[in-house]
Amino acid sequence: MQSVEMSRRTSNSEPTAAYERHGSAATISVGEHDGIADPKPKSKAGRFVRLAVLAVIVAAAVAVAVIALAVKRDEPAPPPVSPAVKGCTHPVYCQGPLLEAVQLAQVFPDQKTFVDMPIIGATSAQEVVDTFLAEISEADRRNATILRQFVNRHFGDPESYIEKVTPRDFTPNPAFLSRVSDPNLREFAGFVHHIWKNLTRVFNTSAFCSDCYSNLDLKHPFVIP
Repeated sequence: MQSVEMSRRTSNSEPTAAYERHGSAATISVGEHDGIADPKPKSKAGRFVRLAVLAVIVAAAVAVAVIALAVKRDEPAPPPVSPAVKGCTHPVYCQGPLLEAVQLAQVFPDQKTFVDMPIIGATSAQEVVDTFLAEISEADRRNATILRQFVNRHFGDPESYIEKVTPRDFTPNPAFLSRVSDPNLREFAGFVHHIWKNLTRVFNTSAFCSDCYSNLDLKHPFVIP
């Protein structure tokens, strides 16, 4: 068998290759770069520092999770949700055959009108529902005219229990007006001040049963926008 060895060096930055041919087989070996030392192995101290930092991060995350669970465990349980919060069950203003008939027949252009109307001449909301079921047949419940007549008999105006009142602390001529030197501005400020008398309202539901209206039971005057 014939053995041929060839070597070639191109530059200091290129490796030295040795080619050995033994018959039909050839092997190639690559040596180190000329003039370049072997790279140093990674420092054991560096690996130790990285592992220590990772351990600290994991420990901190576990501590935060444990603290969060402990705080949550000490919190009082939320109060039970009252039936009123779960959903409105009023037989006239929230559900029931009367509300369904009036709204589906489009008795009023604005569908909020009906639910703002107080019940009159009844001792309870269920009483007017029973009257509706007794007086209005299934066929007539689709008749807007008949339904409007029934509503007019048993319901009042939406604003019939809302009264205009003057605020208790209202002063017709407040002291700040005298400090406005410009007469036109003083007149304008006085006009704006007196608007409070036209914006303050109070609910007067004394003429209705306790569940014969849909507004919030406010005990004090309020300002309308």
